[in-house]
Amino acid sequence: MMDYLMGLNYCNQAAANKQLGWRETLTSLVLSLRMRSLEQTGILLFSFLCFVTVGGTTLHRPDPPFSLNLQLVDGTLRVSLVSRSPYPEIYLHHGLIQPTVLVILDATGKAVIPSDARSHKLFNPKPERDDFAILPPGETRVLHVDAPEKLPNGTLVIHWGQLTYNALKPGRYEIHAEWECKHPKPYAPDEGERHEPDWLGKLRSESVTLILG
Repeated sequence: MMDYLMGLNYCNQAAANKQLGWRETLTSLVLSLRMRSLEQTGILLFSFLCFVTVGGTTLHRPDPPFSLNLQLVDGTLRVSLVSRSPYPEIYLHHGLIQPTVLVILDATGKAVIPSDARSHKLFNPKPERDDFAILPPGETRVLHVDAPEKLPNGTLVIHWGQLTYNALKPGRYEIHAEWECKHPKPYAPDEGERHEPDWLGKLRSESVTLILG
């Protein structure tokens, strides 16, 4: 049992600390087996296969290759995805499946709960290959842009993709954006390109202050 846990821990550390794809992790693992007994070798290889199978054939890395940037420019909110990786990165931003969302807090710190049009729609929650895009190293991609709209009754509304933030009264609001990456990429980069493992997790932007009047 201890040898099995050691093997599983090895695979985790290889993925987390070295940020290796599963092929590179396997190569590193095999090289480390020269100093181990036949029994230990079998246990380590079995641990690796279990880890890859449970993990969906791709090891996940801990550090995000992106950052999320929210800007307020002339009353317009703009959310961008910024590359932090030296390699091209595959990502999914989709209004129905994996959108950016706004977290809006009023002056008392209470969150504004949006209505979600997706609750009334039928759609396939599984992304297609064509839904993914590639962000080159060092580049920035604008994901969504929108501005508050003033209504005849004096309140304001923000339409943010499938989300609508209604009945915003004039006043001061603190806003940040969030984007949760939960769908692994469906394919590897072209042959000859470096293969990076998936990153799955949630990004949060810095907050901006929006004054509605």
